[in-house]
Amino acid sequence: MRTLAITALACLTLVLQSALWRYLPFELAAPDMWALFAVYLGLHAATEGGAPVAGLAALIIGLNQDVLAGAPTGLFGFSAVAIAMVAALLSKHLLLRGRVAIGGTGMTASLLGALFVLGLLGAEGAELRPGLSLVAVIVVQAFMTALAAVPLFPLLRRVEARTSRQRARDLSREGLLR
Repeated sequence: MRTLAITALACLTLVLQSALWRYLPFELAAPDMWALFAVYLGLHAATEGGAPVAGLAALIIGLNQDVLAGAPTGLFGFSAVAIAMVAALLSKHLLLRGRVAIGGTGMTASLLGALFVLGLLGAEGAELRPGLSLVAVIVVQAFMTALAAVPLFPLLRRVEARTSRQRARDLSREGLLR
């Protein structure tokens, strides 16, 4: 239930971002919301379903980003799954406490996502013009993603708390949920 709620929220967020990004102050580089949701799912994979469920949810989010960005099918999907799996591997070693740690995680997810996307585009034979402008966009995008991670992760924790199975069990014991 938790993963489904987070995936639905991710898809809604991506649709809203794709519709509004030109009207917001970050026209050149928008935050990588798909990467934030993928890293969050990977970090919390142990709480429900494990890494395969987190990977499937990340794939759905990435494919949604593929469609909305007009990217080749699977580009963001593969990248989102890779980010979720890396986060799932590191989840036992990371403790995200505080805004700096959350922002750093968001920035790392964005940079890792850019690395995967550029690597896949290069492997596909797409013409890439590496240079200062590409690096500047990646850095600005990573910074915007770090800023977006700070309010997003607490929101996702609240969604997780509302949809957790333990909460449902507690409510059913009290007779408030059948």
